[in-house]
Amino acid sequence: MRWNIETGYRYFKEMLGFDQYQLLSFKGIQRFWAVQFLTQNFLEFQRQEWMSDEADLTLGDVVRRIREEFNCCICL
Repeated sequence: MRWNIETGYRYFKEMLGFDQYQLLSFKGIQRFWAVQFLTQNFLEFQRQEWMSDEADLTLGDVVRRIREEFNCCICL
């Protein structure tokens, strides 16, 4: 269980760019957690939809798939 939590934090910090976010005020902290919560829910929702096609997807798999699909759309 702990591994899932640690990899989740890694995705937020590194893959989604939250490691560069600076918290300077209480309002900034609230906004950070709101964005993080929404991002986590979006990725989990997408993961559940794609789990019917593929088994055992991680949030990292979902992030990579979204990036691949988004990058392909830009190239067109």
